[in-house]
Amino acid sequence: MSQLLSPAITLMNRLRYPQKFLLISLLFIVPLALVMALLIAEVNTTADFAQKEQAGSEYLRGVRSLLEDALHEQATAHAYMNGDAALAAEFTRAQAQIDDDFAALGMLDSRLGASLRTTESLNALSAHWRELKNRLPASSARMGDDLHMALIAEIRDLIARVGDTSNLILDPDLDSYYTMDAVLLKLPENQDLLARTRMLGERIILQQGFISDDRAQLTILSGLLRSNISAIAKGMDVAFANNPAGNVQPALSAPLQ
Repeated sequence: MSQLLSPAITLMNRLRYPQKFLLISLLFIVPLALVMALLIAEVNTTADFAQKEQAGSEYLRGVRSLLEDALHEQATAHAYMNGDAALAAEFTRAQAQIDDDFAALGMLDSRLGASLRTTESLNALSAHWRELKNRLPASSARMGDDLHMALIAEIRDLIARVGDTSNLILDPDLDSYYTMDAVLLKLPENQDLLARTRMLGERIILQQGFISDDRAQLTILSGLLRSNISAIAKGMDVAFANNPAGNVQPALSAPLQ
């Protein structure tokens, strides 16, 4: 031990008292400064993570409004194109509402798009909507359904993308992870499946019976819906069981039902 310390002892013996105090101070200050730098870096990382989650939450409110209005417009267009002329005014209003949704999303994207990397996807989605509006008047009812389903799929893709780029879907805690999984992925899929099932059911009623592959499609859709609802319920059971604060189940049990 004395041999290991002899260089330090020799150095201290050669230094003057002010130099000794400076060296001793540095021995304490340098590790402390390093620890503080690492702590600040960790705080900044956590703050950036939370800031991205907040940006994603704000952006997703706009996209969810677009999804709900697009599903309403899809159902209105389906009924209108299948002969319900009384829905002409509602059909026009529903399309105007989607135009407003895209305008609002454009403003959100101007602030948050660079951080969430959504601008390219939103521009493509907006172009798809304009193309759908232009093609719809000359399309058959079945073609109109196909065009709308493709649009809804793109909106769901944008929701999933925002969930990824905003860190919302990457939460390491099981309770918030499975809640986000339900909100961002499972519930939009559920809304889409319900809308498609409703349109198919209305067509079957108008036809006064099953034709072509209607029965097979209805069986497939009902199976997908049951699977989706089961996946949501299982995921939320995991969220409830892994929520130390115990605040998720009281808040979400009724909406889940």
